[in-house]
Amino acid sequence: MILITSWSVSLSVSLSVCLSVSLSVSLSVSLSVSLSVYLSISICLYSRWVMYVEKSICDLDNKLVIRHETLKKLRHRVEIIRQVLDSPTVYCRALVEVVRRRRFAQYYQLVLRATFT
Repeated sequence: MILITSWSVSLSVSLSVCLSVSLSVSLSVSLSVSLSVYLSISICLYSRWVMYVEKSICDLDNKLVIRHETLKKLRHRVEIIRQVLDSPTVYCRALVEVVRRRRFAQYYQLVLRATFT
């Protein structure tokens, strides 16, 4: 809004000062200067906005990386807790397997003794 106002003020000043012969030349020079200033300011503002958006994206990416690392650590801890919770079941299964193997070994030894004696 401010840029358009300053452009119209400079246009009116150049129209009032110039004669009718140099009116078109002055008007085109004034317009080109005003437009170039307007464009340069617009480009500057747009580039600032682009930099702001890039910075926001970079900040969000950093936060995502941090959260990802935190999630990896939490998954590891949950896996440890799961193993601790499953350890009684695993122990009972291992105990059953030990008893089964001992019985089988005893039976096998009885069969061997009976076969060879």
